[in-house]
Amino acid sequence: MTEILALDDIRVAFDGFTVLNQLSLHIEEGELRFLIGPNGAGKTTLMDLICGKVRPVSGTALYDGKVDITKQSEHMLVRQGIARKFQTPAIYRSLNCYEHLEVAIGFRRPVPALFGRLGSMEKDRIWDVLDTVGLKERAKEKAGALSHGEQQWLEIAMLLVQEPKLLLLDEPVAGMTGQERDKTGELLHALAGQHTILVTEHDMQFVRSYARTVTVLHLGKVLMEGTMDEVQRDATVVDVYLGRTDGVAV
Repeated sequence: MTEILALDDIRVAFDGFTVLNQLSLHIEEGELRFLIGPNGAGKTTLMDLICGKVRPVSGTALYDGKVDITKQSEHMLVRQGIARKFQTPAIYRSLNCYEHLEVAIGFRRPVPALFGRLGSMEKDRIWDVLDTVGLKERAKEKAGALSHGEQQWLEIAMLLVQEPKLLLLDEPVAGMTGQERDKTGELLHALAGQHTILVTEHDMQFVRSYARTVTVLHLGKVLMEGTMDEVQRDATVVDVYLGRTDGVAV
């Protein structure tokens, strides 16, 4: 298998305070990886590092085997296939679902074609992605009329239409109903393989149901990696994280 992300001995500090400390993380192409840990463990900073928002003090960070993340702008990393979804959906309530994807597909178009009309292949891509996330029948509905879960799927669709290699998702099921959480889990499993997916999540029930491999962060370091069963049996993980609120993170 090919590694799409290779972080080694990463240290990130802000005003002298170390947030990530000698962190190493390796993710293979097509993998679905969940990232968990208590508040303050460094999950958000790690995501910020991968998408080029913050720079490490030391360490190496390679994407797709050749791209040095530490020397790339956020914009260039998007163009090279790294896409990120934040916890709160960033949608335009007055635009319909199809129009959202029309806007999003332009993010990776060459500058001369940026404001040109969409070709037939791009239009087909939009319809395929809407179908993938279950919004094809609601393509012409305004985003403001969608449920919270549907708005989350719409934002995932906005990333997918750009054909990312690496998809970063921050707490994608926060605020969803049980049925919406299940549909999201099934969607992630369907997308894995075609895309590499890194998910940060606090909903331990969701993680138990859908995680394949879990990385646990604590105090800016990788505490453990393994299956959810292995993680739940680890006494240190239970002590610093899972045991705090009966398996539901604070």
